[in-house]
Amino acid sequence: MTDLYDSNMTPTDALTAMRFHHQLLPQKTIYFEPHHPITGELADQFKEKATRSKASRSTATCR
Repeated sequence: MTDLYDSNMTPTDALTAMRFHHQLLPQKTIYFEPHHPITGELADQFKEKATRSKASRSTATCR
């Protein structure tokens, strides 16, 4: 719902948008949904900052 209002996305765009999660520990680790990995410029920026990205084990998405 946040994407619909804050980013003016269509429902289809909001559902297909990449989602990732960051928490305090482990440090510098970003979890992403396995079916939509982090790629491109965003992945390059994470690598420059020595941030690890891992596929999430959970299939549920909390927003």
